[in-house]
Amino acid sequence: MPQSMTNKERAAQLRVLIGDIKQNQQDFNAATRSFGAGIHDLLCTLEAQASADDQYRRPNSIWYNDGSVILVAQGTGFKVHQSVLSQHSTVFLDLIETASLRWSSLGTLVVMVSDYVDDLSIFLKVLYNPGNDSYFKMPNTPAPIEWVSALIKLGKKYQVKFIFDEAVSRLKSVHPRTYAEYKLMRGAMSNHISDYPNGEMAITIINLARAHNLPNLLPFAFYLCCQLPLETIMHGVKRNDGTAEKLSSDDIMRCLKGREQLTLMNASLVQTLRSYMPSMNKCNAHKCDSRWVSVVCGDSPLSPKLMGYNFRDWEIGFCKRCKKAYRRIVEDAREKTFPMFSDIFELN
Repeated sequence: MPQSMTNKERAAQLRVLIGDIKQNQQDFNAATRSFGAGIHDLLCTLEAQASADDQYRRPNSIWYNDGSVILVAQGTGFKVHQSVLSQHSTVFLDLIETASLRWSSLGTLVVMVSDYVDDLSIFLKVLYNPGNDSYFKMPNTPAPIEWVSALIKLGKKYQVKFIFDEAVSRLKSVHPRTYAEYKLMRGAMSNHISDYPNGEMAITIINLARAHNLPNLLPFAFYLCCQLPLETIMHGVKRNDGTAEKLSSDDIMRCLKGREQLTLMNASLVQTLRSYMPSMNKCNAHKCDSRWVSVVCGDSPLSPKLMGYNFRDWEIGFCKRCKKAYRRIVEDAREKTFPMFSDIFELN
């Protein structure tokens, strides 16, 4: 303060300075409170947003915390990386680009897909870790049909060729095109697909073959399908998610007509077997006659199960000559019938 100022002037100026300091302190305190409230509000908002992002998370679902996109199938979310999806699939890239305005508030894109949740889970696990998936890593490890079905459907939908090709190769390895292939495959089918051959699985395989242009799978799959009870052929089987896997109405008719034809062909085979008696073919073992009558007349109900006879069970009690005759008759019938499956089920 200048020396010429009076004490009264100095006091007045000091009061003004003190007032400014107090005002600045009040402004500072208000700003601090506002800033703190802002931080608190921001944290609350982020927490709420995180909860909103997390609403799709389910136990055991694929969820990477650093993921950039949430795929939602049947209400379940999978938080994954846009870069991984786009690297393997241009379909995913297009899907993400068309959904680019649907960002969540945390910066995670939410994309709704129409896939079954179990299918998407299987697909993403293989997409991320094909080398660690036991079925990809060891082709002779039996794969569940659900695994094969999911990878065929989503491998085709999202155009991920290596996944689609692997799943298709599994199906081809258990669907012979000729009787010679059938004889080579029949003991090892369950090494590729769990519990196969199985008529209920055949319904799934027929639908996959229809949807994805795999006609070579159809003849043997229809043969297996026609072994099912009529109710199952008509109404299908339940999937793991509770929905039904059904044949189309046209394929139900094919299956029923083919079942009828195979039953008649099987009856013809039984008649051929009945016309052969060991004693008429230079067999001196009288026990073969009685065993033949027991097997052919007693254990041969009319059915379409032409390929399913178990030689070992039926041959018990026969001499070598009669075993050979029995095998020849049945094998001849099988070799003639197998190429006819396409015509029997009207697949051409």
